[in-house]
Amino acid sequence: MGAPPFGQFALSPWREKLRLMAGGSRKGAVRRIFSSVARRAALFARPDPFDIEIFAGQRARLYPRDNLCEKRVFARSAWWDRKEREKISWIIAAHKADRPLVFVDAGANVGMYTLFVLGEAAVAGCDVRILAIEPDPVNRQRLAFNIEASGAADRVKIVDRALGSDAQTGHLTFAGSNRGEIRLATTNEMEASGHPADAREKGRATGKTADEFVKVAIIPLATLLADENIETVDILKIDIEGGEADVFRAFFAKAEPALFPRWIVLETISGTGAAALKACQAAGYEIALQTRMNAVLKLQKTQDG
Repeated sequence: MGAPPFGQFALSPWREKLRLMAGGSRKGAVRRIFSSVARRAALFARPDPFDIEIFAGQRARLYPRDNLCEKRVFARSAWWDRKEREKISWIIAAHKADRPLVFVDAGANVGMYTLFVLGEAAVAGCDVRILAIEPDPVNRQRLAFNIEASGAADRVKIVDRALGSDAQTGHLTFAGSNRGEIRLATTNEMEASGHPADAREKGRATGKTADEFVKVAIIPLATLLADENIETVDILKIDIEGGEADVFRAFFAKAEPALFPRWIVLETISGTGAAALKACQAAGYEIALQTRMNAVLKLQKTQDG
């Protein structure tokens, strides 16, 4: 049986009003406190999920109680990664119309960046091609629903593999309450757990997956782009919970410079963020924007944009 159609879990008018109030323009501590109170009121006595429209009319079914990204977008979509999205909007608006803009969303989660790019491209009248990479089965299912509900299945290709330095098999691990923190388990973690190498996806459908491991295929970024016949990447957003540095080192060592993304949105707040940033800078990128969470990097040889 398929998922209920979009709108089945729409908010009542008074809950929607509270949700919109939570994302208002108040500043500083007052905004944070008011937003939290309004969001809690909108969620009160209503289980997940919630069907809402975000980012220039894109549709999303959100589960804010188990994914921090969905929680932030539910109540404050206008403020979520605002500076990063403003830079992406500028890039899209400046894109030449002779070919589709190519956006690679690595660690797509449930598709918030993908939906934003779709919305901005529609506003700018820009054709777009998106590769959304999400190895986790639950997040990928939510991603696929959001893409389908937004009428974008013809512009978005969903990839069910994880990115790594070489082609191999690995396992995802999730031992917390935020589904956005699912990552590849290290060899030491697998050995310490005594978990069998053929770990299955038991319990993954319910989202209750603490201390479980999910088998996944790993592929280098350059190989994936070749498999998808992508010769130019305009924007790469990458947030793969600590694996970025290994992916970049392998990519920059093997890929032709013409394949280097013109722009990269990179999470730098993580423990491995500095190493990933260093790898990009060594490959010819400079920081165009630095926020608390992320850096937007520009390939220095790019002349336009």
